[in-house]
Amino acid sequence: MFLSYLYTFSLVENFVKLFGSFLLQYNGSMENSTFIVDSLDATLQYARKFASSLSGGEIIALRGDLGAGKTTFSQEILQTLGAAGPFTSPTFTIIKQYDLSDESSGCAQGVRRVYHIDAYRVTDVDMVELGWQEMVDDVQAVMLIEWPGKIAPLIPARAQEIFFETVSQTSRRITLRDSSSRLVDTERL
Repeated sequence: MFLSYLYTFSLVENFVKLFGSFLLQYNGSMENSTFIVDSLDATLQYARKFASSLSGGEIIALRGDLGAGKTTFSQEILQTLGAAGPFTSPTFTIIKQYDLSDESSGCAQGVRRVYHIDAYRVTDVDMVELGWQEMVDDVQAVMLIEWPGKIAPLIPARAQEIFFETVSQTSRRITLRDSSSRLVDTERL
């Protein structure tokens, strides 16, 4: 339990350092950090800074309504890590694997692959058949999972969750939650 709190504190502390230029609503709880971004450019900047903190082995569950910014955020992470585009949504392909070149910034950070997953049209059984465990066990990969509630039983406890909420046409509330503060899954309802 103590190590979990240390990890949580470190995670929040790193986010405060990385995203100090954004409006941060930190309520004193170590499991929640909320950022308000007021433009597409601010969202992309947030994604770039987030990407620079990745080192491989991360599982990122991206939650939010349709059009809230999950795919845009994922595309900017891919761009920042040095994946070769085009970066299209994996809506119908389910999983897109991006292998990073040795010269990429992601590879320099320890990331060799990024799996971008859109779980909207699949079940947890489907994901297992598509090689889920191999992706989860890949310590040189980053997993970006849109619609993780559709495969909730498979999401490991160590996954980080990022919630996207539309505040206005140009503003988003982005909330980071560590694995110890999971919300009830409402995407399956």
